[in-house]
Amino acid sequence: ATSLVDSTLEQHISLLNTMKDVSGVRSDRLQAAHTVRYCDLSLVGEPLLYPQINAFIASMHMRNVCTWMYHTGMHPKELEQLQTTTQLVMTVAGPTQQLMEELVQSVFEDCWERFQQSLLLMAKKPQRTSLRIVLIRGLTDSHFQEYADIINKSKPDFIECKGLIFCGKTELLTLDDSVPSQKEIIDFCTKL
Repeated sequence: ATSLVDSTLEQHISLLNTMKDVSGVRSDRLQAAHTVRYCDLSLVGEPLLYPQINAFIASMHMRNVCTWMYHTGMHPKELEQLQTTTQLVMTVAGPTQQLMEELVQSVFEDCWERFQQSLLLMAKKPQRTSLRIVLIRGLTDSHFQEYADIINKSKPDFIECKGLIFCGKTELLTLDDSVPSQKEIIDFCTKL
């Protein structure tokens, strides 16, 4: 894990250095960006499945780098083994079993049970925790009691509500009809 962190930080600096001759790039800011302060563990795959994730996080923390881990709630055993990150964020893709199964299309037949176990584990974690609620207009944006139950079970420090972001093709939803506006997200948060 330490060599992976070293390589990651070296590649970060190498990438930044490609910007040194770009018009408008200030050298003081470029130099400041060489000091990594934040590592977002998400985006591709499920970071909980990396076998050396605790060592990776510890190595980042030894370098004074904050770590935010995003996960899906589908791996409660690995979540239980996870040591402290700066912040732990769990995505809530659907507020009910039916919606979660329909939207996530998980490889796990027991995805709802796994999600429920992860909610309970989130409540016990010592670091800051957050739920990231993904809103889909007309589908997940009216289940206030179900979301309240999820929040009460997981006891997050923060709740992040966001609109659906399309990645790839889907037959289930359409961009124009499914993505809530900023006002709709704010209204949802107010009601919740």
